[in-house]
Amino acid sequence: MASISDNLLDTMPVLENGFTRLQAILDDIEPPKRKTYELQIGEPSLGVPEFVGEEVARHAERYGSYPPLFGLERYREAVVRYLERRTGNTIPTDSVVATCGSLDALVLSALVAARRRADIDKPAVALPDPWYNGWLAGGYATKAEPVFLPTLTTDGRHEPDFSELTEEKLARLVLLYVNSPANPTGSCLSKERMLFLAHLAQKHNFLIVSDECYVDVWHNQRPLSWLEVDPELSHVLVQQSLSKRSSAPGLRCGFICGGTEPIEAFKHLFRSAGARPPEPLQHAGARLWDDELHVTAQNAFYRRQIDLAKSALADWPGFHPPEAGFFLWLPVANSIEFTRAAWKNCGVRVLPSWTISLRGENGFVRVSLTLDHDDTAEALRLLAQLGPAARHPL
Repeated sequence: MASISDNLLDTMPVLENGFTRLQAILDDIEPPKRKTYELQIGEPSLGVPEFVGEEVARHAERYGSYPPLFGLERYREAVVRYLERRTGNTIPTDSVVATCGSLDALVLSALVAARRRADIDKPAVALPDPWYNGWLAGGYATKAEPVFLPTLTTDGRHEPDFSELTEEKLARLVLLYVNSPANPTGSCLSKERMLFLAHLAQKHNFLIVSDECYVDVWHNQRPLSWLEVDPELSHVLVQQSLSKRSSAPGLRCGFICGGTEPIEAFKHLFRSAGARPPEPLQHAGARLWDDELHVTAQNAFYRRQIDLAKSALADWPGFHPPEAGFFLWLPVANSIEFTRAAWKNCGVRVLPSWTISLRGENGFVRVSLTLDHDDTAEALRLLAQLGPAARHPL
């Protein structure tokens, strides 16, 4: 009998959004007739500071104007101040580009990377597996060979297996996506690992795109930003947004920065293909990059969420709280069958690892901690009662 993965994977494109794949495996299930809990998506629910609305209203007339090509000076200067506080290093304002969140910039970066190494006949793009769809879309947009780096798990820590980057692959590599803290595992790269990857990029002349959307959501030890470790960013583009840092995914404000060569290459393409946030939103975004009080309050909220998870899942085999971010990466017997059982029996929707992995990873579910404390505690209690071996076959 073919496995569940065999049955579905053959009929669903690899590039399909993970949530679309999730819906396909839940379509035939009716949840219990009571409150349900959506823990599959990482959409912060804390709200934004009042000054966000005030800034948008104050500059509302600017909706009638195109935003500057690479972003408002005020916005980019606020990003530079943020990076200096965060990393201790300063970069020129011209090295920062305002972006609409992160997704577009992640895809455009792949096109930049492929163009700068047009001499390679069979280019490759490497990305962590499990993945975020923006990285996967970037690889496919370039028509490069995607190199999926499976995640190794040791004592609750998860890291892509960079040994998959053989000399043959490194010779064809145009881009490596890294994500620290990682979605979905919450693990962080060490300084030594970052320096090792920076050395590889310089030696083999490929770009690294450091997706740092979760870098300001942490619980015990603050994660490193690439700018702290490799301030020249000679082969690196760093991407960040306010979606997770400030619980403002609807604001669609982010940035990308890098060393002189990579950011100029990015700007060359961005001139024709880039989308910038409207000016009123950039004014609000500038205030958020300049403010740390709301970030401190947000992290206190997530530390309480982690405490709830530790309590509810104390007896869950193999459970380890994340180093950063707001997802749990829970080991289960079968991610698809557990997800179906959780929705049918508990009314809790989670994201199975099968939906965001090509290498057959089917032993984890991603659980978001973005609901309020009471709902999170109840949803986790229901999952704990269900247990990691729960199954509801297709």
